[in-house]
Amino acid sequence: DRLGCWAPYPAPNQACSGYLLEAAGKRILIDLGHGAFGKLGAICDLRQVSAVFISHLHPDHCADLCCLRHWVLGARRQGEKVCLPLYTPCEPEDKFQVLADFGDAFDIHIIGTESLSTLDIAGMKCEIFRTVHPVPTCGLSVEEEGKKFVYTSDTAWKDTLVDFCSRSDLPVSYTHLTLPT
Repeated sequence: DRLGCWAPYPAPNQACSGYLLEAAGKRILIDLGHGAFGKLGAICDLRQVSAVFISHLHPDHCADLCCLRHWVLGARRQGEKVCLPLYTPCEPEDKFQVLADFGDAFDIHIIGTESLSTLDIAGMKCEIFRTVHPVPTCGLSVEEEGKKFVYTSDTAWKDTLVDFCSRSDLPVSYTHLTLPT
């Protein structure tokens, strides 16, 4: 489900980047920019989110983590046992320091931005890959139930994206530069 795709700020009644990937009874929240938290609550019970993946630390991709954190802490005050796994890059350092304080609500997992890596997120086989953006940014490829989903997040052109996306059943890509001719 698309929660939003606006950048760098949402249009009226819209949201910045946010997606909910549902497969095999699991739900991975992919990015949570301005306004995406409200859209998420409108389409699913927040208790059903299995994990959160943040591609990079620009606000239009992660600002509403503050809202999700407050929801988790509120649910705990009501006696619920909620702690979401949060997968995120740790750079730029000054932006990550804000998230580092969110360990009271999230089980924080640092994802590498150097090269391709394999990761298990909520029991799903995922590949993390570096994209071309001014801050360290990770794309996400998920294979489940014979289907492949690829999310590039923000990126300039990179030849390897063609291979990643061409084998995908559902590519979601934000390429910022003109494609080579």
